[in-house]
Amino acid sequence: MKEEHLPRAPEGARVHTQWDEAKRWIPSLVFLPAAVYFLTERSYSLLDYFHLVVHEAGHFLLGFFGELMMFLGGTIMQIIIPVLLLIFCYVNYKRVLFQVSMFLLGHSFVNVSIYAADAKEMKLELFGPPNVQHDWNWILTYFGGLEYHSEVSAVFTLLACAAFLLTVIAPLYISD
Repeated sequence: MKEEHLPRAPEGARVHTQWDEAKRWIPSLVFLPAAVYFLTERSYSLLDYFHLVVHEAGHFLLGFFGELMMFLGGTIMQIIIPVLLLIFCYVNYKRVLFQVSMFLLGHSFVNVSIYAADAKEMKLELFGPPNVQHDWNWILTYFGGLEYHSEVSAVFTLLACAAFLLTVIAPLYISD
C-alpha cells in the first residue's frame, strides 16, 4: 500500500479535534435548562438583584432627561447593559462570555415581561419608598395603553425566547 501524504500541522501547533468542536456546546447544555426554567417559572431569582441595581441606575441616569425618560430609564438600562456586553464579546471573539451576555439579556427580558404584566394589578412588591410608582403602570398609562399590558408582556417574553435561543445556538454563528 502506498502511504498518502497528508498535510501535517507545524510542530507545536494545536490540532483541532472533534472533541474541541463538541466542547463548544457545553455552555449551551447549561444555558438550555436554565432558559426553560426562567421562561416557565416566571419568578424572581438571585439574578434579578443584578437587574434591580442596573434598573435603578437607569432611573437615576436617565431621569435627568425628564419624567418619561426617568420611568423608561430602568427598562432601557436593563436592556442596554447586556447589549453592550454582547457587542464587546462579539467583537473580541469571546463566545462563552457572549453566551453569558445573551442569556443575561434574555433573563432581563423575562424580568421586564413580569413587571409589564403586573402594570394593571400592581401586585409586585416594588423597591423604594411606600408610595413608589409602578414604572410600567405609569408608562402604559402615559401612552394610553394600560389595557395592553398583557400584550406588552408577551412581546418581552418573545424577545426573551429569541435571546435564549440565540444563547443556545451561539456555537453555530460565533467562533472562538
